[in-house]
Amino acid sequence: MELDCAGHSHAGTERQQSTVAIPEKDQVYDLGTALKVDKKCRSVCREMQDTRQRVALKSLPSSRKVGRILRRDSGCRSRSNSKRIHVAAVCYRVRSRELEFLLVRTKNGHWTFPKGAVGEDATNADAAAREAYEEAGVKGQVEHTPFVSYLHCKLRRLRSRRQVVLVDAHLCEVRRLVPPQELHRDPTWFSASKAKRRLREYRTPEYAAEVIRVIDRAMERIVFRRHKLLTTG
Repeated sequence: MELDCAGHSHAGTERQQSTVAIPEKDQVYDLGTALKVDKKCRSVCREMQDTRQRVALKSLPSSRKVGRILRRDSGCRSRSNSKRIHVAAVCYRVRSRELEFLLVRTKNGHWTFPKGAVGEDATNADAAAREAYEEAGVKGQVEHTPFVSYLHCKLRRLRSRRQVVLVDAHLCEVRRLVPPQELHRDPTWFSASKAKRRLREYRTPEYAAEVIRVIDRAMERIVFRRHKLLTTG
């Protein structure tokens, strides 16, 4: 489906050779390679389930916090916002058989994927497309089903407080770019290896591993899709 979602490339954009080799249309695949890729993709579902279990455990309050909750009166704040679904658009393109990912900056200048909470969007994929368009100016094709989920630690209004949210990541193949609505985002293309380095900056090892895993799974998914198109086409 064609959805509004695109990225703006700047003249000073850094580029580096991607570690992923995108196959040519006439390349022949052996059965062992196909089975290996298929097995890896099937493991993603189990991995997403494990991630959801981990975020559920992180959301459980400690015994001390339970005590504070019990001592509070009945006029407590609504927790509906913490239960909102969050999605990310993992935007990519293939140029001269090199795989590149589009990242944007947060208000603090850190690199991340275009992401946000699902609002009044028709589907979660539509929400991911909207975030990609607003933050990166992306117009492209977004996969309906997320290919992986990851944990993201976000600062709340009081900077001393942090909130861990589960983010469902949708692949977005960029078709064309327009200026983004959020001008401070500075959307920039990076090779897979350089995208990992940028995402690792200013993150703890735990949450850096989460976003690095997203890049790894995205590369596997993209190669698997192209392999499937070549073998069935």
